[in-house]
Amino acid sequence: MWKTICLVLLCAVVVYSSGGRRHGKLVKRLKKVPVRTKSANTAARLFGWTGPTLNQTDDDEARQRFLNPFSLFNVVQFPNTECTTDSGGVGTCYTGQECADRGGVGKGSCAGGFGVCCLFSTPCNSETAENGTYFSSPTSLNSVCSIMIRPMDDDICQVRLDFEELVLMDPDDTGNCRVDYLQLTGGVSNSRQMPTLCGVNTGQHVIYSAIPSFPARLSVVVDTQMTGVSRSWRIKISQFSCSSPALAPEGCLQYYTGISGNVSSFNWKLTDNTMDPTLSNHIANLGYSVCIRRESGYCAVEWSTPSPYDSQNGYFSLTGSEQTASLTSADVQVGDTDCRTDYVMIPGGWGGTDMNNQQFSRDRFCGQALGYCTQDSCNTKALGSVRSYVTPFILGVVTDLSESSSAGGTTTTTRDSRNRGFNLNYRQHPCS
Repeated sequence: MWKTICLVLLCAVVVYSSGGRRHGKLVKRLKKVPVRTKSANTAARLFGWTGPTLNQTDDDEARQRFLNPFSLFNVVQFPNTECTTDSGGVGTCYTGQECADRGGVGKGSCAGGFGVCCLFSTPCNSETAENGTYFSSPTSLNSVCSIMIRPMDDDICQVRLDFEELVLMDPDDTGNCRVDYLQLTGGVSNSRQMPTLCGVNTGQHVIYSAIPSFPARLSVVVDTQMTGVSRSWRIKISQFSCSSPALAPEGCLQYYTGISGNVSSFNWKLTDNTMDPTLSNHIANLGYSVCIRRESGYCAVEWSTPSPYDSQNGYFSLTGSEQTASLTSADVQVGDTDCRTDYVMIPGGWGGTDMNNQQFSRDRFCGQALGYCTQDSCNTKALGSVRSYVTPFILGVVTDLSESSSAGGTTTTTRDSRNRGFNLNYRQHPCS
């Protein structure tokens, strides 16, 4: 290195001796030399140099640019993507300083150690504009706990709420959520689909279309005078840009991916309603779509309860009264005439192994068991799975305004009792 320094300085002396007119050019050249200036100035004095030397500012700049390897970290950039915290939760990857500035807490590292997995937690009566924020129940419940969800920027098209935990009181005798409920209002363009929820919805999710620059209010209302249930919630709030490949199709309240999976109605459970064991669990006044992403090379989707079908009481329980005996084809109701109040919609749904059954397809399915028509008039039915070749793959869910009465059959009006809702498996079929 000393040899290099000496050579540079000797060349400089030759240039300098050629005349004072080139003095300014000499300084400029010296500023570009990637060496420690203090050492260079010392060498100049050793060789009898009497001209101008580099100042301390130049020394600092040169050291920062060329001789400090850690300065490279200042230009490391990484996307603020989802990460896993050291406790197994989900956060957003930021630098340590960014995380602190945004009010988050670093929980583990990300981006190869250049960032921290930043966890955001929002208390009652506050607001958030951070992706991956958690809204959790407080230790001491208030009658109303709410937050404002602001889009991070004008490019946010959808917000997804994942109910990692949501336990409230069950619906009342009409099937409506009036004692406890979760409600989303404000900046929601698909507000007609957005349900008012109660009961046990752990593991469920909802998606809403955001209105730019217009926040939405997420509220949990509880009747603190009612006992019998320990209320709790932990809701993850994720925001998606308009160009995100994870966007759900427009009009989908819920969105599932994968060749197979499971979908259940809100507050589906096999245990009794906590308000009254004779009441239904499934919620009234709903109308929404569950969408399944069609995977490449697949042309049909099949919906089913677990097998054997005749013993899966409560897995498909939408109209009438709960069936406690073994299920039969008499518990299957299909079509517009049978299903006028509470039902699921499987467009062009048919079943069985006989491909001719496809001509007996229907859209509406209800009753106490899932099944299909075995003839065009649908006077005979069978228990079993229902398949649809209609794309996109959608399961529609409709419930009427009240569970207190139901036109569940062709001629009679009966009171709904102990209906559970539905818990269905789906499986996509490859194109043949």
